[in-house]
Amino acid sequence: MFHSFDGVVSLYNVYKVETINDSCMVASGLPECNGDRHAKEVCYCALGFRQIFLDIGKSHKMAIKIGIHSGACVAGIVGKKRPRYCLFGDTINTASRVASHNTDWIIQTTAATMLLIFSTNIRTEYRGKIFLKVQNVHKLAFIPAKC
Repeated sequence: MFHSFDGVVSLYNVYKVETINDSCMVASGLPECNGDRHAKEVCYCALGFRQIFLDIGKSHKMAIKIGIHSGACVAGIVGKKRPRYCLFGDTINTASRVASHNTDWIIQTTAATMLLIFSTNIRTEYRGKIFLKVQNVHKLAFIPAKC
């Protein structure tokens, strides 16, 4: 399945940051900035991931939850023996929380991402407010996107 994910990632301006257990983190706009296009690229990649699960996941009783958020983060190489490209910051944590507070088979985005894909052909549907815990404070995940 992760081999199939790599095929989807190669179709878009998306970088697979890491795969841990059953989770996969991708980013766009890193390491090279691509302006506001990152939101569209990640959304198309998410649609591809979901299609993989629809094709093979249901027969294996698996489901997928996808969370997308746009915003600033810190990125860099960490480690000496086994260096890895890592991402840090509230944006990363928010995307993870958006996924964990999601329903199976739904691609859920924050308002920050939704505003960036508004003029594309990606169809979205308002699902209401979801309160997420961000930095030990309960607040809505409406963080402006930056690059």
